[in-house]
Amino acid sequence: MRLLLTWAPVVLAPFVALIAFLSIAQVRTQADEARQAQIGFSQLEAALNLERARDWRAVATGQIGEEVLTQRRDARTHIRTLLRTLEVVADDEHVGLVAQEVRSYEAALDSVLGLGAGFLDPEALDAQVVAPAFLRLSERLGEINEEEAAEAAAAIRRATLGTGASLSVATLLLLLLFWRFHHDRRKLLEERTQELSAQALQDSLTGLPNRRKLMQDLERALETATSENPGQLVMFDLDGFKSYNDSFGHPEGDLLLRRLGGRFATAIEGRGTAYRLGGDEFCALIQEESAADDVIRDCCEALAEQGEAFSVRTSFGAAFIPTEAATASEALRLADQRMYSHKGSGRLSAREQTRDLVLRILDEQQPILREHVREVASLARAVGERLGLDQGRLDDLERTAELHDLGKLAIPHSILEKNGPLDDEEWQFIRRHTLIGERMVQAAPALASIGKLIRSSHERFDGAGYPDGLRGETIPLASRIVCVCDAYKAMTSGRPYRSSMGERSALAELRRNAGTQFDPAVVDAFCAELEAMRALRRRAVAVAV
Repeated sequence: MRLLLTWAPVVLAPFVALIAFLSIAQVRTQADEARQAQIGFSQLEAALNLERARDWRAVATGQIGEEVLTQRRDARTHIRTLLRTLEVVADDEHVGLVAQEVRSYEAALDSVLGLGAGFLDPEALDAQVVAPAFLRLSERLGEINEEEAAEAAAAIRRATLGTGASLSVATLLLLLLFWRFHHDRRKLLEERTQELSAQALQDSLTGLPNRRKLMQDLERALETATSENPGQLVMFDLDGFKSYNDSFGHPEGDLLLRRLGGRFATAIEGRGTAYRLGGDEFCALIQEESAADDVIRDCCEALAEQGEAFSVRTSFGAAFIPTEAATASEALRLADQRMYSHKGSGRLSAREQTRDLVLRILDEQQPILREHVREVASLARAVGERLGLDQGRLDDLERTAELHDLGKLAIPHSILEKNGPLDDEEWQFIRRHTLIGERMVQAAPALASIGKLIRSSHERFDGAGYPDGLRGETIPLASRIVCVCDAYKAMTSGRPYRSSMGERSALAELRRNAGTQFDPAVVDAFCAELEAMRALRRRAVAVAV
């Protein structure tokens, strides 16, 4: 009997251990399946959000093109593929409920958008048809994601408890031998649980909290916010990001999103929380109403980037809680509507509308000149940022660069396009164009403030320029910047009477004339900015390769 008691644990220990390992394998499989189901539902939610964003962009343009229809068909094929995948790993009831809501949402969307290309009324996607269907679908996905997350966590807990319970039956020797293994396994499972929880609440590209985390925080904010101390939900959408992706490629687009996300988080730090909802949409939950305008302005500046060949800016929409929205879904809907209204209308100031009208006239009359001033404006703004100009002076600089050659509309084409040197009378025509440009913008009150900057855009640093012979820092800084950028683009662009210079030759010419024709400090800033742009292009090419 004593021998039996002595050896029985040793003999039974391997069988007990085998049972334990089989139990571990089973619950681990359950945990992995639950995790796969949760990831699948998250991917489905992201695909639906992307489809909705594309349809709203169609609303913003007022037209459904063949590209939009193709994207919708591809998106729906992708969504059905995800549903079929979920049928394998997820609860049948959950998949059935989601599939039903997806069909309802797509039916509502088709009833409004139709299946053919054509013009789209922005009022079509009203809150009575599509928004309720998408809201029900979003809420259903949110509920199921929470249930799947709970199931994944429960499966992991069962794995941990099952391992401990099974091993506790083994002999003391076996427990000691396998204690280290059990400890490591438990630590791994805990890390996986924490990792799963973190991934479920974090955007993988930017590291910012995601939509699910926003909904949790928004629910908590609604519990504490009052009419005397309201919070504010602000949604941001990047304007020009699609063009950036098309021009530089998706890897470079991802790098841009990371940069903007980092600046966005820094801009709002201590005053609220930054989120990325997916695609080119970001969101902020602002804590203090008194500072909301400053925070929104800072966020818009953080979520913008200007380069030689691109411009990414931001539209936004805001909703106060609880005064304007008493629920999280209502706050999101209201902020989303206002954001797309802002994007669709543009809400351009009188100054911007006037400038755009003038530029359209310039585009019609002198398309080559219009392209030239657009490139000069992009370079000028980049140099102004490097020199530390504030937002107001940067805007004036950009408008000056865009309109500095406006007076050339009054110069005959025969002079502008002459294939050969100009005579004295023709030069007098050319030299008057800055005065004509000044008078033209002064006729538009919204642009009158940049008239002097346009007038001085062809002055020389040594005083030998025109029309007033200004010297050194008596020339406005914006005019000095435009002068350098205009000269560079003129040298690197072909003319009827000469061929274009290479980039290095043009830079050498700028440096050679620094202190005479050009401000040396502006030339240094321009050369540094151009080198930074070249480095960025090299990185983009390296990433693409």
